[in-house]
Amino acid sequence: MENTYADVELDFLEPTNTTWSTKSTDNIANRDLVQSMYDVLLQNKEIRVIPTTPASYNDVQVLPSFQYDAPTVGELNQYVITLLTSQLQLAKEVCSSTQFAAILKQRLLILKRIYHALLVRYHDNDNPETQPPEATSSYTSLPAVPRDVATGSQALLEVGVKTGLCFLFSLLQQNWQVSGILGIPSLCNSVLETTIDLIQKLPLLCLANDAQLTDLGITSLEQVSEFLKNAVLHETAADEKGKLLCCEILLSIALQRGSLRYLLEWMSMALDASSQNKVLTSKLFRSGISQIEGLKQCPGTSESTENEKDMSIYQAALSLMEVLASMAADYTGGCSSDTDLGAYENSEVYIWGSNSSYQLAEGNQELILLPVKSKTFHQVQQMEAGQYCTFAVHADGHVTACGKGSYGRLGLGETANQSTPKRIPLEKPVRQLSSSKGSDGHTLALTEDGWVYSWGDGDYGKLGHGNCVTHKTPEKILVPFAAKVAKYVHAGYRHSAAITEDGKLYTWGEGDHGRLGHGDNNARYTPTLVIDLTDVGHVACGSSHTLVVSADGKTVSLYTLFKFHLRTAKTILALLLNSAHTGI
Repeated sequence: MENTYADVELDFLEPTNTTWSTKSTDNIANRDLVQSMYDVLLQNKEIRVIPTTPASYNDVQVLPSFQYDAPTVGELNQYVITLLTSQLQLAKEVCSSTQFAAILKQRLLILKRIYHALLVRYHDNDNPETQPPEATSSYTSLPAVPRDVATGSQALLEVGVKTGLCFLFSLLQQNWQVSGILGIPSLCNSVLETTIDLIQKLPLLCLANDAQLTDLGITSLEQVSEFLKNAVLHETAADEKGKLLCCEILLSIALQRGSLRYLLEWMSMALDASSQNKVLTSKLFRSGISQIEGLKQCPGTSESTENEKDMSIYQAALSLMEVLASMAADYTGGCSSDTDLGAYENSEVYIWGSNSSYQLAEGNQELILLPVKSKTFHQVQQMEAGQYCTFAVHADGHVTACGKGSYGRLGLGETANQSTPKRIPLEKPVRQLSSSKGSDGHTLALTEDGWVYSWGDGDYGKLGHGNCVTHKTPEKILVPFAAKVAKYVHAGYRHSAAITEDGKLYTWGEGDHGRLGHGDNNARYTPTLVIDLTDVGHVACGSSHTLVVSADGKTVSLYTLFKFHLRTAKTILALLLNSAHTGI
């Protein structure tokens, strides 16, 4: 196997190391996954195949005639060695050209790529053994695993740090208890104040990169955060000032970590603390939120005036939610008509999953297991995945569709499947599109002028045209949108919804389970106003329920069997925390 890699060049890219370091080596047992990962390496040009000239065996040495001259023993040995060498070389080349050998080479290359990514991520980048291999025409052997020459010292350091932390936690808890009994000021608060001062003097986001932190450092941070959280929520002996200082330290650590996960954890802790009737106010809460915003100030508001005001922990949690929601809205890609088309000139679309109905526009390939760059979709401002179909809203507002065509779900005037994207006949440029994920498929399109079009399966009146007729091409919804301007649409399983510029919500389609929000289970065949709702900013239609968010991003309403309340908000926050922990 010493010549296994003689026909490739290796040039591993640093930006992809994080992705490859998370790959499981168990995947190489599956041939399809091996082929997909190998194709990714080829597409990224991390592996370049070197064309080789096949060996020719037409010039095999002709053995001399031994009829007249008897060969010597040495000549016989030389001829035998020559024959055996040629046969061995031929056997190697034949064996290495089999399908099994090709898959084995791919597996070894993938293992090499994963190994290199792990070295770069978890070991010192200054170590020359962890640097990317130079591009060469041959591969000799894998680099040796760096030996940990300081194992003993690291073990002693770990013991010391963990023991010291446990000792410090015990002293703080004991001091809180003694101070409460004797009625004297707590020395713990001085320690916590010093900690806050030290954290604030650290460089911004110095704890954000886990690759630059040791395992001991990460474990210590987690232990400290857990202790501080318990001090706020469960330590009855801690005074109010101590609890406030713990909250401030946790927020400071979350800001230094620079990850949504830690901000969500702090918000969850703040909501739990507020539910225990704890009113903790601090100037640091407001300054921390300003730091997240990048110190953006509203017109006519001075930074010093804002930072002088105290903010309660509950207000801080709500403000932080609002800031994060606002920042997310700023980076959702934008679909306004005044968007610079040049922003989408180099846009890239990645696809994966089932292509059984050509919904990925990747020819006859039925399954794509890993994300790959699309060769078909270009200059796209929105991608929408429907039921066995795909829609692309392009930079200039025109829409293309591909995939399954039954019930006219593609809007192309026919029911045939489309293997490549085809333009949908729409009168106006589209800025937003929503397609259902079931019930034979229907789609809503919102134009830049605020018109709403629908097409596809018309059962239950979900197209909004006053009937249950299927429409194979886009049809404008006249009532009530002929006299109103819509700003957002969404297609659910068997119902639809739209929001107008004046903040009113309209729903239509199947009404079972009260999903339409009209106080009954009746269907509506045209868009019908949901009464008692104003200033609606966003709507999401599910299978049998609907959710809306107000325009200011603070008020949420749920239309099903129950109303949305604080407990549900905390449940959603817990789900977000779980997603952040698992890296989703």
